[in-house]
Amino acid sequence: MMLLRNRLKRMIADSSDKVLSIPHISEDGAEALADYLVAEDMVAVVRCKNCKRWTPDGGHGLDLDGSKQLYGKCVLTNMAIKENNFCSFGAERTGK
Repeated sequence: MMLLRNRLKRMIADSSDKVLSIPHISEDGAEALADYLVAEDMVAVVRCKNCKRWTPDGGHGLDLDGSKQLYGKCVLTNMAIKENNFCSFGAERTGK
C-alpha cells in the first residue's frame, strides 16, 4: 500500500493535476491526506481473470464502456462472470 500512498501524495501535491479539483496543497498536507485515504488494512483486489476459481468459457460480451469482455465460470458461485469482475473470495492463481 506504500506505492498507492506515494502515488496519491504526488498526485495531490501536484497543482497542475487536472484530475483532482482541489487547490494546491502543501507537501505536508498531501502526505496527511494520503495517509487518511489509504487504510492500513487495504488489500489488493484479485480480478476474476487472475483467480484460481475462474475459468474462461470462450464467451464474450460488451461492457458498459463498449469494451469486449471475456466471460468465464466461477466454480465457487457456479455463475458466468466477466473477466474484470472481482469478489471478496478472490484467490490469486499461481503459475499458468
